[in-house]
Amino acid sequence: MRVLFVYSTRDCLSLRHPLPSLQDIHIGLSYISAFLKFKGHSTRLAVLDSEAPQRSFATVKQIVAEFDPQLASFTAVSTQYPFVTAVARRLKQCWPDKFLLIGGVHASLQAETVAHDLWDAVCVGEGEHATADLIAQLEAGRTPHGIPNLWFKRADGTVEKNACREYLQSLDEQPFPDREMWHPWVRPDGFSRHVIQPSRGCPYQCTYCSNHALRKLAGGKYVRLRSPEAIIRELAEIRKRYPAATGVYLQSETIAVNIKWLTELSRRIRTFNDSPAPPLTFACNFRVAPPLVTDEVFDALAWANVRTVEIGLESGSERIRCEVLRRDYSNEDFYKAVALARQRGMRVNVYNLIGIPGETPADHEETIAVNHRVCPDRSLTSIFFPYPGTDLHRQCEQQGLIQDSAGFTVERKVASLDLPTFRRREIQRAYDWFEFHVYRGHRPLHFRMRKVIRNKIDAHPWVFHFFMRMLPLWHALRPHTP
Repeated sequence: MRVLFVYSTRDCLSLRHPLPSLQDIHIGLSYISAFLKFKGHSTRLAVLDSEAPQRSFATVKQIVAEFDPQLASFTAVSTQYPFVTAVARRLKQCWPDKFLLIGGVHASLQAETVAHDLWDAVCVGEGEHATADLIAQLEAGRTPHGIPNLWFKRADGTVEKNACREYLQSLDEQPFPDREMWHPWVRPDGFSRHVIQPSRGCPYQCTYCSNHALRKLAGGKYVRLRSPEAIIRELAEIRKRYPAATGVYLQSETIAVNIKWLTELSRRIRTFNDSPAPPLTFACNFRVAPPLVTDEVFDALAWANVRTVEIGLESGSERIRCEVLRRDYSNEDFYKAVALARQRGMRVNVYNLIGIPGETPADHEETIAVNHRVCPDRSLTSIFFPYPGTDLHRQCEQQGLIQDSAGFTVERKVASLDLPTFRRREIQRAYDWFEFHVYRGHRPLHFRMRKVIRNKIDAHPWVFHFFMRMLPLWHALRPHTP
């Protein structure tokens, strides 16, 4: 069967090549596509720009006319869902016989609502086997029915809700993700950076993150690790297929989920990099937890040639971080993790959240102070957005903080909540000027002002749309900052 995958993003770089690199692919869609190809099916991909709906539908229309898929599979985060639904509705109007499937985190956690939209089916949880089973029934000419992980809309408008099968336990048995389908959508110079998923799931219970809700959808072990051998085989394939490859992002919720596993993986990567080919560099996410902030862990990362570590501070207020976000570590633990990384020559990028329920301007000042002290190599800062299905979203609803999020299309860059302790205008201003204050005394004025301008651009859709087209020029004119 021919299957079309539809992926949308707001951050499109250009009309022809919206993605910067192969590091920016959607790894979930890539795994499903690889699994379907393994089963003998054909797949294509459409990458859409949610800031350009007319051109996006023209793209889908052209691909559907050429490829003639029987199944169109969509995914969307909460803020992209209205756009994706509009595209699917127009597709259905032009080709009523196409079967429309949607999956992803938003669809999984909001299935009760999503299932009553125009979709023929909703995938709840992991999609590899569910999509393959759906295709088998469609190819047999049957009305799809009884497939685990899938909810079907019946002709009378009711919904058939099937339970989820257990989470995939043997990740090594899955084909490597399909990178080829992304090639037409990636900039010509974007084939040097790649992404590998060493694990699935997260052991932590952060209230703002979807993982604690996703783990409840199905049985079986939620946090699963691929074997170091399988990861090395994938690295070897990347090096073979992409001779220009220089860097790989290890896309785990946290790389230190198991120290024994991490040590073995690092040892094997070190051996892999000892080959005659130029060594690959790596980046990863490290979730601070006191037992893991050790020389042993950071030595292992250094052995693996990890050059960049991304660490979630989220809030410099220990009260907000521990009591609201459920991230139980101190500022001293964070400082120690940063120090251990930098002692080994690693860059440190820091994630921050602004506008968290219960946060005050004084709490935000603590976040600035902690960041100023460590001077992150890159500030990965967002405005808190209440994702449906998470514990913190439910708390926001109970507190009456969510007024009208249905039409909210810009997440993490525009304040969506007006908190009694931190007003919406204050949150937006705090976000816009965050790096200006963090890098005071560390970086030149022109660097800090560029950050302010960039943040303000992100909040205005039409300005942002134009800016993304001019981004290469913006980078060309950027003064060099060490």
